[in-house]
Amino acid sequence: MAKIIGNKLKEAHWLETDELKRLFNTFLEKGDEVKIVGGAPRNHLLGKRVEDIDLATVFTPEEIISKAKKAQIKYFPTGIDHGTVTLLINDTTFEMTSLREDVKTDGRRAVVQFGKDWTEDARRRDFTINALYVLSDGTIEDPLGTGLKDIETQTLRFIGRAEDRIKEDFLRSLRYYRFAAYYTKPPYDPVAIKATVKLRDGLRSLSAERIKSELFKILSAPQPIEIIRELYQNGILTLLLGTAPNIGTFFKLQELQTSLNHQTIPALSLAVLAAWHQGDRERLTERFKLSKNEGRQIELKLQSNREKEMLVTSLDHKSSEGNYLYNHYLHHCGKEDYITFLKVLYASGDSPVEFEALSQIIKNCELYESKELPVSGADLIDLGVKPGPELGEKLEQLTIEWLKSNRERSKEELLALMVR
Repeated sequence: MAKIIGNKLKEAHWLETDELKRLFNTFLEKGDEVKIVGGAPRNHLLGKRVEDIDLATVFTPEEIISKAKKAQIKYFPTGIDHGTVTLLINDTTFEMTSLREDVKTDGRRAVVQFGKDWTEDARRRDFTINALYVLSDGTIEDPLGTGLKDIETQTLRFIGRAEDRIKEDFLRSLRYYRFAAYYTKPPYDPVAIKATVKLRDGLRSLSAERIKSELFKILSAPQPIEIIRELYQNGILTLLLGTAPNIGTFFKLQELQTSLNHQTIPALSLAVLAAWHQGDRERLTERFKLSKNEGRQIELKLQSNREKEMLVTSLDHKSSEGNYLYNHYLHHCGKEDYITFLKVLYASGDSPVEFEALSQIIKNCELYESKELPVSGADLIDLGVKPGPELGEKLEQLTIEWLKSNRERSKEELLALMVR
């Protein structure tokens, strides 16, 4: 494997930071009491960026805290019931978790006991590619003997019997699809897929926050189409959304965003998949515990539906009405919201212009620079307009004339309209 020489990681520069060295110096005695596990070795071997570094240890949470205190390392008992302590060195955080075995599970949470057996700790993890451990000197360990091979073939498999692993925590069904979206390509493991379909009703027992977290990560994947198609075909997506998904609209949105190299907004993807009517904003907000900003993406999708005819006209830059509406949306709504309207218009199949032409219009919108109306209320008062509703009406009239001129009319030209 290109990223391994002998039994050691190659070019693992993330192992050489002062913060990580200090952590190992604090906790290591024989050299194997603490090991890096999970995402860091997996991502390194797959050639992806290593971000968070999680560690496993033979020490109990109390022992971790005691050693951190002696070394004057800040600690936070973020998940102490399950053996996890967060350590802060400079501005870098590390999660250190005691070796564990599940004593009891109910599909949502587990009762664990702490142990000393690295192989048992590996067996309780979800996927084979997440059961790899790295020592401080870069030595890679594969206790189950399957992780490195599956990394090499980019195969995502559950550890042990797939159904058993899912029954321990039903969220693992969604985690399978999320990891598949980032680390593998179809065809997916048929054993894993069959298990997620068989046990999909278990997802109903999970909290909205846990469901949302995994679904949004799936929607944010670089290429989520195949995974969303898989979730749709096996009925899981409908179960999650509580409605029949608008799958074709989602695919078209993803096509456009990929072409434009735009970052995915998960809440907008959710809106395109599941928001059909005005009441869907409240329904989806409650179902997924959406934030105010996330809920606003649902509203933008619905607003695009309501204003479809005006948005279609705004793309006809050869007509005076179309040119005005184009400027109206950019001025009053802002370029980000207007671009969202156009994306929804295209995804819904209502765009009157072809893909390339719409893409160019969106690129032009991205260059749009906001300007203030050259005329103020004080200017109109100086001309004798009384403060109040009349003043607002006059300003709105001048704004319309200004937008019709592509924002080119000067203050003097606009004020001249008031004295005719």
